[in-house]
Amino acid sequence: MKKLFLLGVFISVYTITAAQILTVKDSKTNQPLYLAAIVSQSPHVFVLTNSEGQTDISGFINSELIEIRLLG
Repeated sequence: MKKLFLLGVFISVYTITAAQILTVKDSKTNQPLYLAAIVSQSPHVFVLTNSEGQTDISGFINSELIEIRLLG
């Protein structure tokens, strides 16, 4: 049982540390930007930021260009 618990902890820590989290903030107010789009054409990847302005960008590995867009 103890080994199973330690395995669960190890997997959780690995998952958290393997993620690459980007936080997008307004340059004037320093407030997080909700629903900012992060886009790459090669490879084709698209993600949105959450209410805290954060998103996981680990899918953008080997991207030539990453664009951050916000409408409004």
